[in-house]
Amino acid sequence: MTLELGPFFEQHPLPHLLFDLDSLEFLAANEAAAKRYGYPVERLVRMTWADLLLPCELPVLRRFIEGLPGSATTQPQHVWQERRADGKRLYSDVRGAPWQ
Repeated sequence: MTLELGPFFEQHPLPHLLFDLDSLEFLAANEAAAKRYGYPVERLVRMTWADLLLPCELPVLRRFIEGLPGSATTQPQHVWQERRADGKRLYSDVRGAPWQ
């Protein structure tokens, strides 16, 4: 399922990805995220966050999700290691909260 979130989300200059907390499937992505990760938006919304993360990050991600919303405010925040379509390593500062 993909979502239409409107021009603020779609045109924002920073990368934004909305994902399902259980499946990690991306529900929406903006053009800035597509540029950062090297995939078209249409491809990103058929992927999961696990597809972008380095494998060592998956247990950290599960702990982060299980600890929400408190884990999103813990300082210092974890720096996530991800990869682009071309395999280049990225480092991400992820912010967010569960969407009801």
